[in-house]
Amino acid sequence: MSGPIDTFKQGLADLYASGDFSDFEIVCGQRSFRVHKAVICAQSRYFRAPCGRQYAGDDDEESCDDPEAIKLMIDFFYHLDYAARPILPAVKIPKAMATASSTSLLQLSPFGSSGAPRPTVATGSQVPTATFGAQPTSFGSGFGSTGFGSVAAPQPLQQPAPQIFSVAPISDGNVLMHGKVFAAAVKYQVLALQDLAATKFAAAAKASWDHPTFAEAARVAYTTTTDDFRQLRDTVSSVLHQHKRLIDRASIESVVKATPDLHFELLRMARGLPAVSATRTTDEGLKCAECGIWLWYEQCQSCSTEYRGCCESRGGCHQCDL
Repeated sequence: MSGPIDTFKQGLADLYASGDFSDFEIVCGQRSFRVHKAVICAQSRYFRAPCGRQYAGDDDEESCDDPEAIKLMIDFFYHLDYAARPILPAVKIPKAMATASSTSLLQLSPFGSSGAPRPTVATGSQVPTATFGAQPTSFGSGFGSTGFGSVAAPQPLQQPAPQIFSVAPISDGNVLMHGKVFAAAVKYQVLALQDLAATKFAAAAKASWDHPTFAEAARVAYTTTTDDFRQLRDTVSSVLHQHKRLIDRASIESVVKATPDLHFELLRMARGLPAVSATRTTDEGLKCAECGIWLWYEQCQSCSTEYRGCCESRGGCHQCDL
């Protein structure tokens, strides 16, 4: 028997599916969703103003939103979870496999009149084709009553050159869509969905980092939110640092070059530093607390000691009193 939480979740799901008592509409692109103010406002501070009685309209530009991500966000409102559809890459078949060759070990012929496939063996022009199920007619020129005579020696099979494949994950683990859902959750201030989408993004990136869509997911992580939201960015920089050969891919190279924040974080990690400094020095921290003059570093020509210049050290190095 289901508990009260399961019953409540099922009631929300039924309410959304039926559309009963819906009193608000969210429009994104060509898609519209009938929702309930009480449900969405309880989970998103963003929608409290649009749902207010005195609200005249929303002039926000929603063209930057992904309609599928918005749908999944609304699914979360009513199911407290969401399920994205995986992206499957196109499978490229080598030309050697796509066309039949006389050196093939086994070829499948078209369906016969009986409807069953008729596989045939073909190893070259010197070996006749043998159809499975047919009765043998002859076995050479010397077949007599006392036994087998001379039988032609079988021709060696010609093996095709082996094909070497770079196997990528079949699915991207929805890493790209999780990134878009996270961006929607940040924009519309759905805190619980931010945590869920970031967790799913990290799991998908860890499992499907070799998928072609990871490059686009990295771009989304760094361009759809500010650097105050580190969850996706930390995952991307960690994956790229761990799997360094990804940098050789043109798609990843393009994203890194076009994303200064990612570029700088990878540089820090390559030097053994964390992607982001725990404490960031502000401009005010570079001024002398006594005189307000900007601090600078100089090297003493006598003892090679670096000293910080300000009102107290303007006269020279403290080590050699110059």
